[in-house]
Amino acid sequence: QLSDLSNVDENEELLQLKADACFIAVGSGSPQELNLRDWHSVEVDLIASITRLCDKIQVKTVALLSAVDTEDEPIPFTQEELNTADAKPLGWMEMVSKYTRMMGLKELAVINESKHIPFVRIFRPSNIITKEIRYGWLDWTLFKLHKFFDPIIPTKYHSVKVGLLGEAMVNDAAQMLSSKREGDGVSSRVTKHTYGDFLNIMAKKTEEGGGGGDTQNEKKGEL
Repeated sequence: QLSDLSNVDENEELLQLKADACFIAVGSGSPQELNLRDWHSVEVDLIASITRLCDKIQVKTVALLSAVDTEDEPIPFTQEELNTADAKPLGWMEMVSKYTRMMGLKELAVINESKHIPFVRIFRPSNIITKEIRYGWLDWTLFKLHKFFDPIIPTKYHSVKVGLLGEAMVNDAAQMLSSKREGDGVSSRVTKHTYGDFLNIMAKKTEEGGGGGDTQNEKKGEL
């Protein structure tokens, strides 16, 4: 049991793990119900600690689930901003106004703490389609209307099935593990993927002789 999630990388049992790849998909399910400090502790402090753990056990690649249009150069929150232990929950409006900044800090935490990891792969989906309705009317509306909107909006904003997103992350990691070094078919240590890249990863997997079913359905709009 972990008493402090910002120190995951100091847990002796976890440090004994052996792995080639790390997948980080942790985040607050309802950030609008948290104050800024608690949200930051999950999205940045915890993520940084997990990345340090991945770095210490010497994985070759780390994949992070982030979000579309995340800030590439986010300004860190000040201690004054974060000193909101007794503050009320952010609510939807304030959470949305800070979302891309928080996701940018999350990405930076992974990039900065993965000092010895050859490949950092950041996945930036837009709307994620799940079988369950997690956020009430908002999810219901997006799930019903995305088939009509996707053909007319930029590709990076297309909705993606959670299964396809997961497969793309796994297949991308497998491709990185087959690379001997940075630059072996990889343009840089840090790569940021959006919807079109998810399909390209799955298409490459299909060319290699495996999977790809969800990709074909995505291209046909059969969600």
